Order: sequence, then structure tokens, then C-alpha cells
Amino acid sequence: MMSVRHSAAVGTSLCFISFVLTNSQVFPNSDDILNGLECIVHYMDRYRSELDLDAVFGLRMTEGQLNGLLANHSLLRQMPVATVQRLDNLASVINKIAVGIGSQLMEQDSSYFKRFSYVISKPWIFHSFPSKLQMSEKDKLSITDDVDDNAYDSFTEEQSDECMTGLLGGLDGTSEKCVISDLCKAFVVNEKSKGYYLTHQLLFYSLAKRLGCESVVENQLATRGLSIKEMERKLCVRVYSQMEMAVKNEEGRDLFLECGAVCSPLGFYEVLPRNWIAAALNWQEESGCYKADESQGEQTEIGQTAGRNILVDITLSDGCSSHMSGVGAGFLACSFYWMVSHPSLVVMDASKSESIHPDVVSATREKLRHCTKFTQTELHIASHTLLSAFIVFVAGSCLVYCILRRVFGRRRRVWIGYL
Repeated sequence: MMSVRHSAAVGTSLCFISFVLTNSQVFPNSDDILNGLECIVHYMDRYRSELDLDAVFGLRMTEGQLNGLLANHSLLRQMPVATVQRLDNLASVINKIAVGIGSQLMEQDSSYFKRFSYVISKPWIFHSFPSKLQMSEKDKLSITDDVDDNAYDSFTEEQSDECMTGLLGGLDGTSEKCVISDLCKAFVVNEKSKGYYLTHQLLFYSLAKRLGCESVVENQLATRGLSIKEMERKLCVRVYSQMEMAVKNEEGRDLFLECGAVCSPLGFYEVLPRNWIAAALNWQEESGCYKADESQGEQTEIGQTAGRNILVDITLSDGCSSHMSGVGAGFLACSFYWMVSHPSLVVMDASKSESIHPDVVSATREKLRHCTKFTQTELHIASHTLLSAFIVFVAGSCLVYCILRRVFGRRRRVWIGYL
């Protein structure tokens, strides 16, 4: 007769086998997302000399999500040791990239870098409790039927920078902080926004909370009977609608990724349904990066596109997008965070009840495996190079020591003989 201990062990093994089988059949699972994240981070490490400040911000968002997981010890105990090591390694690589790019940006444009150094100097950490968007059909339609087109059409990167700079403390970073100019007051309270205007509003609220400027923003919103939390919910409902249209129309991928990376850390997990995460993984190139789609507009020589589409971007030497790769890393990190911390909340989008096509699953997983294998080969070569260099250094040191000892030892014997 089977003992109670033996029975429990068999039951545990069966549960574990069932979990592994279920997890391997579901797409994307946490391993798929982590593979995609590793690919894009190591891609950005290879192309770090070409990346801009937006890419660094995306990496700092990514690092913040990873650090949040690494600080959750109860969650770490449930993960395989190899997964924890991969997360720790990724966080270290990201910090190295961000510091390196920060130094090169400081040399290229010190005044602009100083204005936003606070934003990219450390991980961007925001983890809120899960919150439902509480969407109605009217809310979903409002993104197309109820939009402030005048504000949207005239919105520029310079306007966004001015509003962020007011919170940070002026152009030189030494002026009074938490200031909202007259121009930015309309930006703060606009409930009818869309596009990058919308995502930059949400980033503005996040920055205000991080800097301790909440009361200033709350006072401004109170004039419309609103609060930061309610405004975030309203805007993330609009974000959801934008993302839904992007997936349906297969365009606006950069904005899609930025939307998910901005709203999910605020607790609105519904912007990361499983099939949308699958789409983001499918959009990745074999190198791990993201390339701009045609809806993002044509770039000028300095990498700037029309304000109606993406605000500012740089095309890298291999044709990939600096901005899209940065927000793509943030999107995948947020997806991984929610997948492992609240797996029951990451479900298929209600509007897409059918499963993801097996051919898409197979092609995407093969691409990620190839990319991850290439990345691991690079790391393997790098580690062997370092080991070889260390061995050469030790051997050289020993040789020099032996030569010096022999030379000085001989001189000493000669001197003693003379005496």
C-alpha cells in the first residue's frame, strides 16, 4: 500500500507535469516572453552607440519591471533558478547599457541630457495593484467620436518636453520644481486625447508622482472634478481602444507598444491580453529589434517624423527603430511581469475567442529560439574571451614573477659571495 508521503510526492509530481504540459501548449507563455526580452535587450547592447534617449528610457522601464520581480522573494521562490539568473543578468546588462549610452549622450548634447538625466538615471519603477478599466461600449467608441483634434494635431515633442521640464525644474534643472505652465494646464486636464498626446499625458502623471508633484497635478485636475487615478483610468480606456485598432488594422505598432508599456504598470492589466502579447512577439525581427511600420511616417535626415505619427525616432544602421525597440522592451517586460505575478489575469482578449493560429505560434517560437541561441552563443564567446584573457594575465604574471625572482635571486647570491 502506498504511504501518505509517497502518495503526496506522486501527486506533486503529477501536478508539476500537468503545469509544464499546459504551460508549453499555451502561447505565449512566460518563457516565450523572456526569450523575446533577452533578444531585444542584447540587440540594444550591440547597437548601443546608435541609440537615443527614448531607447534608454524604454530600457529603464524594462529594468524597473525586472527589479520589481527580483525584489519579490516569495515570487522568486516559485521560479526555476535558471529563470531568476536570466532576470538578474538582464537587469545587469540593461544598467550597463543605460550608463554607457548616458555618457555618450552627455558628450553629444549635454544641455538636453541634463534636462532629462533624472528620467534615465535609474530604473523606472511603478507597480500598482491590479485595476479593471471598467470599460463600456460608449467608452470604447469615444476614441474616434470624441477627440480634441486641435490639441492632437498641434502636439509636438517640444510641447511634451516643456511640460516634463516644468516638473523637473526648468531647462537647467535648477529652477522651481513641480511647475505647470499655462500651456501645459490644458495638456494635463485634456480627457479627449489620443495618439502620443495620450501616452505622454500618462507619462506626465507618472513623472509627477515620482517627483512628489502629485498635489500640484491633483489641484489642476480638481478644477474638472477629476483625480490622477480617475484620469489614468479614463485615458487607459482610450489606450485600450487605440491598441485594439492597431492590432485589427495591423498598423501603428510603435504606438501600440508604447500604450501597453505606459498603462500596464499603473495596474491596468487588460491592456495586455495574451493574443496582443503574441502579436508583439510576432512583430520582432530575428535580431530581436523592432522595425517601424509604414504608418509611422517617413523620417527626415535627423530622424524626426511628423507629429501626427511618432514624435521623434532614429532609424539604426540595420533599419530598426530606436524608439520602437525601446518601448518594445518595456512592453515585453511589463508582459512578463504580469504573466508571472498574476497569470490568471493575462487571458485572451474577449473580442478574439479563437486560439492563435498554430503556424504563427510555430514561426514565432522558432524565430525566438534562433535569436536566443545566437544571443547565448555571443555570451558564451564573450565569457570564453574573458576567461582566456584572465588565464593569459595569470600566466604572464607568473612568468614575470619567476624571471624577476631568478634575476634578483642570482644578484643576491653574487653579493653574498663577494662579502
